[in-house]
Amino acid sequence: MLITEYLEKIGLNKKEAKVYLANLELGPSPISPIASRSGVKRTTVYEVMKSLKEKQLVSITGKGKKTLFISAEPETITKMLKQQTALFGDILPQLKSLSKTARKRPTIQVFEGVDALYSIYEDIIKEKKPLRSIVAFSKIQSDLSKKMADEFVKDRVKHNIFAQVIAPDSKASMEWRKTDKESAREMRLIDKKNYPFSIEISIYGNKTAFISFKENELFGVIIQSPEITKSLKLMFKFFWTSLGEQKNNLKENSKATNK
Repeated sequence: MLITEYLEKIGLNKKEAKVYLANLELGPSPISPIASRSGVKRTTVYEVMKSLKEKQLVSITGKGKKTLFISAEPETITKMLKQQTALFGDILPQLKSLSKTARKRPTIQVFEGVDALYSIYEDIIKEKKPLRSIVAFSKIQSDLSKKMADEFVKDRVKHNIFAQVIAPDSKASMEWRKTDKESAREMRLIDKKNYPFSIEISIYGNKTAFISFKENELFGVIIQSPEITKSLKLMFKFFWTSLGEQKNNLKENSKATNK
């Protein structure tokens, strides 16, 4: 990387970097030699020098009738960077406060199409929070099923993200439930004739994702809101607990019948 490129990365523009280096190489000089060495037009060098002077990287002196420009020693740049770091440190608490305020505001993201929908599953992995999911198997969802099995489930297991899943009592659900243990998942099923959900709902962290797999509305949204997510977690808990009680009652009835 050229020296001018380094200087640009620490805050000088291209012309400032060229003029500063030319002046540093020449020593105290008038405008003409600096313009010639830097490749910057003479008229432009005057404006650049004003900018460098404001940054305390150039000083001006006179020799007879000539005006000479003197580049500050390179150590001055280190001093300038330290001052900038100190100034940024002063406002850092305020910036953090603004960031926290922004994070508290509800946000909504919209995703359309199969590829975009998978971004929702990627966000679930990124959050690394327990997952509560209500699924709705459909013909279109089968396009995602292989990708989910090969990528999402493996990533979820890899990151120790346990999933509680409510699904319709169908052949597909029964097959999925056979792999609950190795998939870090527990599924509870509702009679598909009475299944109330036609969309997928995934609750994780302080986010809730809604996905529709219908042909005329293949899209999803992620809502980041502690209050909305809290309410949906309570809704999920109600269904989850009810299904658990039904399962226990079936076991007890089965034992009673066998007796």
